[in-house]
Amino acid sequence: MTYVWWQRVRHIDLQHAWQGFSPLIYVYQKFQPENFIRDFPNGAEAYDASLVMRLYPWLYSSFGIKPEAVVPIFIAVEHILFATAIIILTRTLKPKTSKVVPVLVTILLLASYAPNMNLARFGIVYGLYYVTAHSFRLLAIAALLKGRYFLAGVLILMTFLNHPTIGLMGGIFLFSASLARPIKIFKLRYLGFAILLSATAFLWISLVVSPEAHLANEIPKDIWFSFSKLGSVHWYPVDYGHFTFNHQERFIPFLSLTLLFVYYFTRTPLDEKKRRIFYGCLAMVSLVCIGVVFSMTQLSTTIVKLSLHRANDIITFISIIYVTDGLWQEIRQGYVWRRPVASAILISPLVFKPGFPLALSIILTSPIVFRFLRQRDRSLHTLSVTSLIVVCITLVGLYALHGMLDSWKISAYTGLASKYFLLVPIVLVVVVLLLRLLHLNLLKNLVLVLFLGLAYLWQESQSLSSQEIALRRDYYRVQIWAKNNTQKSALFMVDPTIYYGWRDYSHRSSFGNLREWILLSCCVYKSDFNVYQEGMRRFREFQIDIDKYLEVEPSLLGFRQLNDAIREKYYSLDDSWRLNINQTYGVDYFLLIKDRMNHNSDFPIIYQNDSFVVLHTSSDASYQETFENLNSVNMKFAL
Repeated sequence: MTYVWWQRVRHIDLQHAWQGFSPLIYVYQKFQPENFIRDFPNGAEAYDASLVMRLYPWLYSSFGIKPEAVVPIFIAVEHILFATAIIILTRTLKPKTSKVVPVLVTILLLASYAPNMNLARFGIVYGLYYVTAHSFRLLAIAALLKGRYFLAGVLILMTFLNHPTIGLMGGIFLFSASLARPIKIFKLRYLGFAILLSATAFLWISLVVSPEAHLANEIPKDIWFSFSKLGSVHWYPVDYGHFTFNHQERFIPFLSLTLLFVYYFTRTPLDEKKRRIFYGCLAMVSLVCIGVVFSMTQLSTTIVKLSLHRANDIITFISIIYVTDGLWQEIRQGYVWRRPVASAILISPLVFKPGFPLALSIILTSPIVFRFLRQRDRSLHTLSVTSLIVVCITLVGLYALHGMLDSWKISAYTGLASKYFLLVPIVLVVVVLLLRLLHLNLLKNLVLVLFLGLAYLWQESQSLSSQEIALRRDYYRVQIWAKNNTQKSALFMVDPTIYYGWRDYSHRSSFGNLREWILLSCCVYKSDFNVYQEGMRRFREFQIDIDKYLEVEPSLLGFRQLNDAIREKYYSLDDSWRLNINQTYGVDYFLLIKDRMNHNSDFPIIYQNDSFVVLHTSSDASYQETFENLNSVNMKFAL
């Protein structure tokens, strides 16, 4: 785990410089507002709605500890907390499992592609609030399953205080799971405690989240839905093709994992613990369906912003525990032909994204179908698994019929497009046969060594390339130069397709970027019509017709095309355009990537390095009032 942590933090400064939205800008905007007086609103204040994020400004104001120093320690604590939660939940769900299984599950959730099945395309980001919220939610589920209701309530409240949406979905899971024995939760002491927790959550939301942050009262609905669909990558799964032309990215792997989960989950009778899990997962499926349905309508901006379809991540976490335990048992004690199949499935998330190829899952569970047909077995186990296999095969047939099945070799189906993964089943079959002939029971040891080796290689593959490091380091250096050599009131126009880095280390105002102009100012953190109009005003300076991109389907393609058009325009416009921007908005500096510049500029180059060049203009101080008015908007954002 130390190695995983080190890989995540060793270039964290370069990642923050490039990607932005780090704890750094959150802290420095609070305590150095004079440096951002002309900044276009970016939404970092949204972190106020997370209790754990408030640790950063508290440490800075109370002890003078900079967020740059806190982040690596924060991420280390996140790893410990997340691993602890995973191990505790694994031991709670499978108390008799092998000691190896919690380790395997921890690696799969901490250092593999396995969690990348969220239907809202949310990932697990370290250094912010996500990992803390996920950890408390997993611990709350474990506490409930152990019958510790008060502890579960406190933990789910902590989840809510760190990420309201994750906490809300966790609360619904716990309530639904409690219905397995409803007589307990309706006792007066539990009801009173639930009311107290709800009141605390409501008070927190009332204090940290402005009502308009989610209600979008100031933005007409047609504008809100058009622009949010164009810019958001989370809210519209149907439009993104998750269930149709882009099914192989998340939906089919999630179905494959679900098939394995149902297979191993229903093999033994449903006791009280399993009924709780069943009710909770059923509630999450309901949330996913509600989220998908509302994303296809224009009924409620609030429900769309909640991304209820992200609820499938709870099912993913729980499924990985049951599936890993089942696969490990297959590897240790299964039939000869099942061992290499189970081994290949287990290591698949370490080879390609997100793992769990459907063909192998069907092969492993297919004997159930023969039992259903020949022995007329109608048990819950047989019926549920057979039904899921039929659903999966039917979907694949429909995709093929409509020309959506690119290749049977892709990772979602077989994974055989990966040369390395192609060798795994072949080698494992040979090894299993040899071990059987030699009467040796070493397969589990060999698979464990292979698993750990691939986990190491996976972590190495997540490192930045030398080209990425060079570009980000140069960008970091530009920001440090700006901080040390320009006035605090300076305004920079950065390549508007760099999202979202600039402010974190430069401590200087930004003219904004494409996403901030058309999405963040309109739809995400606050729906302020004045900020939206200012964002569109800046966008229109590029003389690009946004309407044609709003009509492109899928919308993600429309945004990519718009992104390319803005980038091309930014580097093709000449000094007369820059002079107009300078005179209209008071921009002091233009920052460009050298390799993308189409022609030279007559503006003086005040700074340059291997990747970037900074052009200097002269601006009038009278523009400052305009930016002060813009930044005076109450920016109490929501997560």
